[in-house]
Amino acid sequence: MPGALEECCAYFCTGLSVFGVLGLFFMGYTLKSGNHWFLGVSKEGADASAMACFYAGVIYAVYLFYCGAKVMSWSGKKGDGSEELMHSDV
Repeated sequence: MPGALEECCAYFCTGLSVFGVLGLFFMGYTLKSGNHWFLGVSKEGADASAMACFYAGVIYAVYLFYCGAKVMSWSGKKGDGSEELMHSDV
């Protein structure tokens, strides 16, 4: 079972990776479709920039898969939630 900080970081990295993948693929598609002006990239550098966005998006997707697998493995070990809560008598 992970510590609270480790679990929090895994959730945060998973969420951040989702936005990273979506944002980078959106920028790569925008550059490839000829809208380089939208991102302030010169026409000559648009293809190279688009490929860099796609490569970075793939790296983020691998990281997303790794962090997501960690989160899913931890959530499966927590139980089904049917455990009885213990209350102390005050």
